[in-house]
Amino acid sequence: YLYQGYSSHKYVQYMGESGLLRERLVPDVGLKVVNGASVIHELGNETDHTEGFASYFSRTKRINCGIRNLYGMWPAGFTMDDEGHLHIDIYSTYNSKDDIYFAFFAHDKRQVVLEFTKSAKEPERTFYAVQYPLIGRAEFQHYKDTRAIYYHDRLATHEETRNFLKEIGLESYEISNVDTMRRFYVWGQTGGSNQYDVNLCQYLHYLQTGNGGAFLAAQNMDHHKMFGSTHHSDDFNVYTEGPKFFPNVNTACPPNQDKVSFNYKFFDREHSHDVSVPIGYLLTGDESIINAWKDHGEYTLYDQGSGKHGVDSYYDGTTYLGYVRVFSRAFRRAGAFGLYTEDPVWVEKAGRMVRTLLSLRDDPEDVSRDGWQLDRGYVYMHGHGNETFGGKRTNTLFMTCGIFADSLCYYDFFGFGDPMYYEDYRDYMLGLSYHALNELVSLERQPYVYTLDQPAIMEGLGSYPLSGLMAHGYEMTGNDLFLSMYKHHYNWMLTSQSKERVYSLYSSRFIHDYYNRNVCTGYVSPMDAGRVDMGNSECGNISRTGSVYTLTWGVPEKGIKRYQIKCSSQPMVENLEFDQRKRRYTYDPALYDNFWAALNVDNEPQPKQVEGETESVSIDVRQVIHEYNTLYNLSEGDPAHQVYNPEADYCFAVKYSTVLSNSFSGTFPAVPCPN
Repeated sequence: YLYQGYSSHKYVQYMGESGLLRERLVPDVGLKVVNGASVIHELGNETDHTEGFASYFSRTKRINCGIRNLYGMWPAGFTMDDEGHLHIDIYSTYNSKDDIYFAFFAHDKRQVVLEFTKSAKEPERTFYAVQYPLIGRAEFQHYKDTRAIYYHDRLATHEETRNFLKEIGLESYEISNVDTMRRFYVWGQTGGSNQYDVNLCQYLHYLQTGNGGAFLAAQNMDHHKMFGSTHHSDDFNVYTEGPKFFPNVNTACPPNQDKVSFNYKFFDREHSHDVSVPIGYLLTGDESIINAWKDHGEYTLYDQGSGKHGVDSYYDGTTYLGYVRVFSRAFRRAGAFGLYTEDPVWVEKAGRMVRTLLSLRDDPEDVSRDGWQLDRGYVYMHGHGNETFGGKRTNTLFMTCGIFADSLCYYDFFGFGDPMYYEDYRDYMLGLSYHALNELVSLERQPYVYTLDQPAIMEGLGSYPLSGLMAHGYEMTGNDLFLSMYKHHYNWMLTSQSKERVYSLYSSRFIHDYYNRNVCTGYVSPMDAGRVDMGNSECGNISRTGSVYTLTWGVPEKGIKRYQIKCSSQPMVENLEFDQRKRRYTYDPALYDNFWAALNVDNEPQPKQVEGETESVSIDVRQVIHEYNTLYNLSEGDPAHQVYNPEADYCFAVKYSTVLSNSFSGTFPAVPCPN
């Protein structure tokens, strides 16, 4: 027999320390190999390990077999007996610990290969078929062209990433090309590398480079996430007193969890990094892992109270947004599952969540009221992570402008069911991008806790991952400042957070935009003095009959991809520009409205492609406001409820945008675009 005790081979210890797992599973260290009465290799050295394959043969028959990653699946091995039986030992009987128990819901996965043959085939070749599985990898450009990775077509190439790292003085930063694995992971551990899905970064790196070690490390970790009886059996609501439902579904982790379960933060609600799994599935076609992911998604709905009467579940649209990370992970997950499972329940959940998210407004006089501040652009979520500072409201920046903003990467036009949700969501996130640019990036370093109602208190200074918001800001506006101003923060951000983050979706978007500044936007016939709207019915290109306004304009440029039309009872500017030190706006909110915060008009015309050709559209403002209130289920008294004012003469702004066909490399102020 061959018996694999604990081995440190390829085992990652950081945030995956194996002491408690070894205590529960295996006291033996190293590898033991015995043939009859002869001990060929004895236990005792934790670096001793087996690759995991064996061959059992006679003169005319042969069985080749292997267990993938056997060296890390301790206590495991093979037993061959005198009767001619070959035993694949998932939990070896030679383990000196014989009181291992598994609770209800225990399930496990091992990848085993068996080959029955008469010829003398080399057993390692059989084993390598499972240890290093066949995967399909195309040119990286293909994934961008098809938007296969969470809809994205603006992702940096490996060359662009390496050039960017060199420019910011971190040329040595690179994802390891080494196959690694874990059997245990402290999901609730703090630290930069546990605030995002590192394995998604490894998959992206693999797609860029073909480095198989990064792929295997990601796949091994995805297997750990989705399988493993030791972890799942004692954490999926199964406690010492039997199955229970966690009553407080929106907290970081259930009460007393640490006292009654072994791995008590297997997937705690703040660090549930599960968005890498479908990418591994796309590369391997492993149906077992995508099915496990779907089951995991169903479990999270149960875990966070969806469909439970009287429980305020995020998934069901509760109006409480506290616990920023918990909400953000649930929101991110709904987008990921909606895309890759094609299960309509997730689109429905995402629609509920975004409806709640966008319909709430903050109140400076009420520290417990969550919601958006539509003049400055921030979103406030009180509770765990965003505590009050001297009785004043705060945002913890890495949560609100990093983790929450990261959810933007997992949605596209139909991710919420109704496309208007997505258009409003993108606009509000543009407001958060402006907030970050004007109030945070302008600081040399950002405070860990940012006071919203007084000048920033410069304590706990750091550099936080704002690149997702900066990329979004650039892609929505073509404004070069989002890229140029944030670049000098990148070195310290990666140094203090974690180097793998440079391969995240949001970082990859930022680097792509930095080298491909081809977004072009403008406004049709804007008024002067900073206004972007074309005026009201007193202007020559707008007429009015009651609540219906007709806008007429000439196509300003050929090659326009889309129009976006907004209406407001006030003139509109691109952004009101709040100075957080002086506590004042460049444009008075009592007189002006942010373009991104104004009401969206649905069904904009498809742009004509001849410059100067006439465009015309009629807009019933009363109907636009009615549809907005209906979409967000708003009634009189709700903070976001809108009321049509027949005495007001509404202003309109028409924004147009395109992506230029040619790419621009290098660093320069801006692509010359019409204003």
